[in-house]
Amino acid sequence: MSRKEGYVFVLINDAMPGFVRVDFSPKNDVGGRILKINQAAPPVPFRVYLAAKVIDWKLLSRNLRFLFQDYCDPENPDFYTVNPELIRAATELSIIEMLELPSGEIGISATKQAQMDKLRASHQALKFLALKAEPGTRLFFARDPSISCTVADGGLVSFAGEETTPAVAAERAFAELGFDWSDLAGTDYWTPVAPVDARRAATSEAFDEDENEVPEALVVPSETENSPVMFIRNSKS
Repeated sequence: MSRKEGYVFVLINDAMPGFVRVDFSPKNDVGGRILKINQAAPPVPFRVYLAAKVIDWKLLSRNLRFLFQDYCDPENPDFYTVNPELIRAATELSIIEMLELPSGEIGISATKQAQMDKLRASHQALKFLALKAEPGTRLFFARDPSISCTVADGGLVSFAGEETTPAVAAERAFAELGFDWSDLAGTDYWTPVAPVDARRAATSEAFDEDENEVPEALVVPSETENSPVMFIRNSKS
């Protein structure tokens, strides 16, 4: 391994929605470092959103701090208030290989995992409630409005003819776009209002019917609109 190579790990915690922790290491001690973090993490451990060996860990650290300086917690520079999707997109070109870390190795017991999953499910249920997404409601994928799913019972959605969780549906939607991403907060990516691109045809038809009255297209605010990161399609096979 060259002197520049090192490791990055991105953590999220179901008890701290909206926060992302990013750490670096020059050596392969990621599992041990996450274990220490999780042993002191109240009330539930951190999930590993991404852990990888990278080409130049110091350069990546500097670039991420530059790109996301407006989202960095000034009292704790390891934490960012940003969608982890953006951190992952900005990191992918630096990755040599992904790391697989067993739950037991990083301090996540079966009991803790159940607590984490229950907490995440409660957050997603609240988001569905906020969206007023009743069963049968069609939801559009925020990254591509041509992809959609339908709300089912019990916090599930119907995607491609199969009932699944919003997170799994989001993972499959990202896979259709060429991204091999996992551990997504599913309800962050589904909206009951079609983004502008999906409504252009309807707007155009209305314009043809009445040139003086064009309905205003609804815009779904995106937390990534003002981000400094440009999305790059993952070209991995």
